[in-house]
Amino acid sequence: MKEYLEKFVTEYQFEPNRFSCLIDAIQTARFLAGRNLLTGATEGRWPTNGDGFISNTHFIVLINYLLVLDLIGTIFCKGKEGNIANALANFSSLSKKERLVVAALRNSLAHNFGLVNIPRDPKNNQNSRHKFNIIHSDNAPLIEFPSSQWDGDWENNGDETSTKISSKKLIDVVEFSYQDLVQKVKLGSAACGISLKEFNLRFTWSIGL
Repeated sequence: MKEYLEKFVTEYQFEPNRFSCLIDAIQTARFLAGRNLLTGATEGRWPTNGDGFISNTHFIVLINYLLVLDLIGTIFCKGKEGNIANALANFSSLSKKERLVVAALRNSLAHNFGLVNIPRDPKNNQNSRHKFNIIHSDNAPLIEFPSSQWDGDWENNGDETSTKISSKKLIDVVEFSYQDLVQKVKLGSAACGISLKEFNLRFTWSIGL
């Protein structure tokens, strides 16, 4: 299984008729972000509109990168924080607070294609309630927490209550997490705890089978 997983995390077509959903996901994310498909290195082709501003397709870019974390957390991690936060706990140096913010951003983008996350039970999960602002800058920190937590009031839309996330830094975090996963799989310190049949059905695909 170790050799099988090693091919799964490094090769798109890792068997004669079997393809890795993880490699499919990260290469799609890299393509959308204008990064090298094989290495993830930035190539300066982040999508912009005709005026040079960041295109709204950057939502799709971030969603695809966050799906990579979701896959990693589902396959290789156990914990109570959720798939994305668990992936970051195992393959990044982010704090728990930062991990939960990234998970909240995933929820806001994936569920609403927007930048507000309100948990199902906001009274018990106030720290998961965020009004996000995506920053596309080389100089911005990964996460800039607001001076005061957004209280869910739609009239309270000031910048001081926005949680700011750098899109470039977030993508780098996912790329580094993926590389850390690859190294740990090769060393045998990251493993999948399900049967091969379940693994293939859930996380790989094939043609004509």
